[in-house]
Amino acid sequence: MKKVVKKIIGVMLALCLFVEAGLQSNAESRWSNYNYKANLKGYSLEQLYLLSHQVEKPVEVNAVFEEIISRLEVSSKYSTQATGASTPAIDSYISLIKASVSTSHVLTIEINVKSNIPSISYFDFTIGYEYPGACRTDGTKVSLEGMSKGKHTITINTKGLVSGINVVAEIKARDYKERKVFKSLFDKPFACKTVFHEINSNDVMMDRVQSKIPDFILLLTCFGKIGKAARVAITILEGLNFVASFDTSTPAMAVGQYYRTITDFTTDYQCNVTLTIYASVASYKAGEAPIYNGKSTIYLPH
Repeated sequence: MKKVVKKIIGVMLALCLFVEAGLQSNAESRWSNYNYKANLKGYSLEQLYLLSHQVEKPVEVNAVFEEIISRLEVSSKYSTQATGASTPAIDSYISLIKASVSTSHVLTIEINVKSNIPSISYFDFTIGYEYPGACRTDGTKVSLEGMSKGKHTITINTKGLVSGINVVAEIKARDYKERKVFKSLFDKPFACKTVFHEINSNDVMMDRVQSKIPDFILLLTCFGKIGKAARVAITILEGLNFVASFDTSTPAMAVGQYYRTITDFTTDYQCNVTLTIYASVASYKAGEAPIYNGKSTIYLPH
């Protein structure tokens, strides 16, 4: 019986020592973290940026970032920059390697993460794209929180509006906000398309032709106005159209005419529509001269 009691007492003493050691370890850890944060007060902002590239432990990564933000909060409540301009916090943590958008509307962003990015409840660090204000549509951004140093590739499916898009990074932490526009891209559905259409009675009655290009709405309208140029309208969003006239007056629409429409996009956010009208399909096949040839340029939002 005495042996059993001794064993129980021994186990209890061991548990007490273990708990005490754990409490002491936690206290030392908290004191160490406190001292680490306190020591950061003696660093200049430039030294903190350099230190952010070196720290690896999450607690140190968070502490350095918090100190950087506390300094920036004092100097500016909001920092927004023009395309390519420098930004204090964003530039310290990431840089853009390259960005591109495909004709299938997939945005690919490759970044170099120079400092481990913290993960803090009050902190948002995002990258993605924005549409120009004229599009009245929000873009999409993804979170970079907790991302480690090194090269990372991010892919985002855009909403497919035919317009410019801005590749943007943004930091929001308490009262401090920072935004950087890395570059602008043209989100276009194709490089060049040629479409043929034989005019029918319904086209004449409606006085318009819709170009048969999948997922792209291009309307040719107002052919019935004698001595006037017809118009081209691109719909990039329901209720949002961009319209331009052809450079010369167009003939009235007639059944049997054969329309060839060439649509292409330039790098400076323009859509060019070249319309060639033949008297008939037979006239086109015979190589006869067209009865009309004109061009229209639509300037798209960017």
